[in-house]
Amino acid sequence: MAASYLLPGAHWSVNFGIVAILGFIGLIYLTLYTKIKYNHWKFSHKFLGAVFALAVLHIFLVRGDASRDFIFSGYYIYAIAVSVIGLGGFSYSLFIKERLLQEAVYIIESLKQDNQAYEITLVPEGKPLTYKSGQFIFVRFYNEYLSKEAHPFSIASKSNDHKLKVVVKNLGDFTSGIHNLKVGDKVSIEGPYGRFNYDRRDGIDQVWIAGGVGITPFLGMAEDLKDRKINMKIDLYYSVKDDKDFISLNNLKEVANSNKTSGLFHG
Repeated sequence: MAASYLLPGAHWSVNFGIVAILGFIGLIYLTLYTKIKYNHWKFSHKFLGAVFALAVLHIFLVRGDASRDFIFSGYYIYAIAVSVIGLGGFSYSLFIKERLLQEAVYIIESLKQDNQAYEITLVPEGKPLTYKSGQFIFVRFYNEYLSKEAHPFSIASKSNDHKLKVVVKNLGDFTSGIHNLKVGDKVSIEGPYGRFNYDRRDGIDQVWIAGGVGITPFLGMAEDLKDRKINMKIDLYYSVKDDKDFISLNNLKEVANSNKTSGLFHG
């Protein structure tokens, strides 16, 4: 009987809801259970706004007991607020963002290969970004061998450093071509985004846990510790499959040793 609610009928208000839930399931399935190219996966996310719009139509057009305010007092006010925020965000990202956004332009200054990972150092062509270590950016490389699709990478340099570093590991169809980059290539950057930074809990002892290339946001935060005195103890647990997979391990040891006298940082 429950499954019958997923079959379309004569009422479009109900059909909107059926298409919306099946659309959400399909898009989530693509994310969790398939391996498709990043640009195709990213394109599929644009349809999330469409199925959300169908869900909104279902909520406000459906009739009968389901349309009454039985869920909780003020439900429809809540539903209107969520709908406006969701549709507004979708419309902004799809139609307005690229027209208004001014991406920062950087140039590749150096490329350092560490096993399967590449440390890429960027210098600004104009005004540098203002950022905190631990945040992430969307990077678009202008190289004939790489897609112009923007990809997210964590910042691996200390806060507001003039030179911006990212660490890229050969893990997928895009990053497999990262070796084609060369010094002097132009890069455009969108961001920074995120609130992942140790100073949000300044003064409280912390445990940092990273696996593989997931160490990247911690590299910049560790660099921050060189330039400031902290009143907390930080324990870093960094796990990899093999010793050769460690990234910037010597730098992390240097930070740990420089703070050992005060007993505030342990690596």
